[in-house]
Amino acid sequence: MALVPWEILGSGRFQSKSSLKKQQENEETLRNIAGIFQQTPEKENDRRGMALEKLAAVYGTGSVTAVTLALCFSKDTQSLPHCRGEEVEYLMDNIQALKIRLTDDQSASLESVRDFDIGFLLNLICQDPQPTGLIGIVPSAGCIEYSVHALHT
Repeated sequence: MALVPWEILGSGRFQSKSSLKKQQENEETLRNIAGIFQQTPEKENDRRGMALEKLAAVYGTGSVTAVTLALCFSKDTQSLPHCRGEEVEYLMDNIQALKIRLTDDQSASLESVRDFDIGFLLNLICQDPQPTGLIGIVPSAGCIEYSVHALHT
């Protein structure tokens, strides 16, 4: 059995400055499913991109994708990231990630760019309840009690 992390590449939002510039020049847009991925502030994505770009330079690759995947691989030896690619370049980035071994300090520096996010699908179904006590889409399945300790242990 393996972990299958979803959305680890941020729908293409974690990019180097040169990639972002190229994207703007070509008037390209990112994938977006019903506005879900518009929630992350642009400055936060810029910070992530800069941190990834810095490590990509250390490893002699221009690929922030390879570094992002390497971070995922460093967390668990049994992980199979859910990522796709429409270009051969993306496949090459995925292969390049297998050659990168991040140190604990490098992993920690990447993780410090943003607070922990429980991630999709859990952020869709079990966020902390609002004052109403409702928890995302879970109430449609029935009456479910919420435990403060369940998500924070």
